[in-house]
Amino acid sequence: MQLRVKQEHIDRFLKLFAFFLILCGVVSRVTVFFHSRNLFIDEANIARNVFERSFLQLATPLSYEQYAPPVFMWMLKLSTVFLGYGEMAFRLFTLLCSAAALGVMYLLMKRLTSLRSLWYPIGLMAVAFIMLRYSTELKQYMSDVLIVLSLILLALKTDIFNISRKRFVLTWFIAGTVAIWGAMPSVFALTGVGCYYFFDALRRKQYALSGIVAFTGVLWLCQFAIYYFLILKPQIESNYLQNFHQDYFLYATPSVMSEWKHNWNVIKTLIQETGGYSDFFGAANVLLLILGTAFFLRKDFMKSLLILVPLAAVMLAAGLNQYSLIPRVALFIMPLFLVIMGYGLEQLMGVRWKVVPVVLFLLGLKGIYNHSMVGAMMVQKKEIEHITKAMDFVQGQGLTGDQIYVHNGARPSFIYYSQIHPMRNKWARIRDAHLLSWDANYSGIAANASDTVALVLTSVYPDDLKRTLEAMEVHRREIARVDEEGCHSFIYVKKPAQAPASKGD
Repeated sequence: MQLRVKQEHIDRFLKLFAFFLILCGVVSRVTVFFHSRNLFIDEANIARNVFERSFLQLATPLSYEQYAPPVFMWMLKLSTVFLGYGEMAFRLFTLLCSAAALGVMYLLMKRLTSLRSLWYPIGLMAVAFIMLRYSTELKQYMSDVLIVLSLILLALKTDIFNISRKRFVLTWFIAGTVAIWGAMPSVFALTGVGCYYFFDALRRKQYALSGIVAFTGVLWLCQFAIYYFLILKPQIESNYLQNFHQDYFLYATPSVMSEWKHNWNVIKTLIQETGGYSDFFGAANVLLLILGTAFFLRKDFMKSLLILVPLAAVMLAAGLNQYSLIPRVALFIMPLFLVIMGYGLEQLMGVRWKVVPVVLFLLGLKGIYNHSMVGAMMVQKKEIEHITKAMDFVQGQGLTGDQIYVHNGARPSFIYYSQIHPMRNKWARIRDAHLLSWDANYSGIAANASDTVALVLTSVYPDDLKRTLEAMEVHRREIARVDEEGCHSFIYVKKPAQAPASKGD
């Protein structure tokens, strides 16, 4: 009796601890959300698409080298209809997706493991920097996470053997439709769902049900084909995107050591972003992934398909140069890693030697603490691009738009804040600044522009910044500056003309 009561107390503590971790994750996300950081280049370009297009037009390939699924874009458009075009209105949907994803992750882990282990994946997901950042950023990565986890949870909750065939098809037709048009990675999750139902029906010799699953899969495939050729294919084949993501594809058939190392380094980065960067916890998490995979396949093969098939499919796509494993694009993979790690931990926590679960719990706490960026991100507002500070600076110097030159990297954010943002009239005097292209001739600008000019930069590599300033300084003398990470603004006047040398010199 005493042992049972003790176990009940432990379970109650672990449940409350899991809820505490979720609460920490939600509070930290809301706090960072209210920091209301400036939109940076990619966010600003998404905002421009939302502002410039109708709902129908948002279902076509986007402008400004951007990709986002139609459902995501429609939710942004809907948010701006009611809340305007401010930063928080644009980021609200992402924030809600992130908070919901923590809840779905908890429900998913409860179905696959128990309270003794689910706190670890929940904790890492709640505090990881990459999860916090993209919970408050105007990109589709957190909605990808929510949709993928929701599909897996729906599969676990929907028993094909205890539901009418019509209801099964209708349920998964609706879920698949929303998922396909709402998150590109859903195709990997739906592949896992299809395999889970199809092979389970075959295993039980329910061949008619296998046919129903295959029919549902055809419905998904037809929709994805339309989506692929209408929206995705033109962007996948973009030379700009292919070149940008080249280092994040995999070698499908690595034949030399350097190719194997490349593949491992790409995957290792994802594991580190998921659970920790130190050698110890990195190795521990790899061990949990190995153990989790092995036990999953051995103890619950059918359910393992929901997790392992999407991972295998995305690795195959990366090997075919069809899907980038850059961490933000592959964000949906990380909760799947966490599920496997949690499953592996579940097996270890079941060891009868009582000291083992205690040690594992303490080590897990240390791992979560080490990986946490909650405190730092809540306390300090971290601007990626601080374009408004640069705009305030040059306007405060009394300059007008004709005297201001905006670097190509700062151009999208400048357009957003001067033409779209609710406070755009604050910068009306500089709205008509010169918006430069990537191949702008800064030496020519310095030589031919009026006496006093300003140069505004945000997204710029250090070497490019150095070359740009050197070109300006050939003909110009700097008289004022704001120069910090994400905000570079310089005021120049012409250098005085040099007197011609006398004949006696």
